[in-house]
Amino acid sequence: MAFESVNVSSLRSALMQCKNSINHSTTNNLISNISNPNVWQASSQTTLKNALTKLENERYKDLENKIDSYLVVVSYIERYKNLQSENNSLENQYNSLSHRLYYTETYTTTYTDSDGIEHTDYHQRTVKDYYVESQMHNVRNRINQNKNEMASLENRVSNSI
Repeated sequence: MAFESVNVSSLRSALMQCKNSINHSTTNNLISNISNPNVWQASSQTTLKNALTKLENERYKDLENKIDSYLVVVSYIERYKNLQSENNSLENQYNSLSHRLYYTETYTTTYTDSDGIEHTDYHQRTVKDYYVESQMHNVRNRINQNKNEMASLENRVSNSI
């Protein structure tokens, strides 16, 4: 239950807005404008142009790559939450099956006594439904698989941040 308060859609949207707000055209316009001697001439022109070029070619790329790595983390969190939801459903299914594991069976025995009179006795016994038991086993296995994957996803998120 590590990510129950995370709104995956909102987080993904915020990261995409951050990535989309990186404005390459503004930086490229600035580089173009300060490169033009008719627009601006100063001793710092080359320094500023180099800094803006580095911003465009390196820093923006680094930032975009970092945001992309966070988007991968968001997909891990989304998968975790889907598995968590599936496990909640599976637990309900397991509980429902457990109520059906044993049932009461009624059966009769008939016998003839020494006077030749036929008698029927009614009996009840508790019987285990092995098909339900098998279903319960499959559900429990799926829950455990999901828990293992959830632990792995938690580690991936922890190691990615």
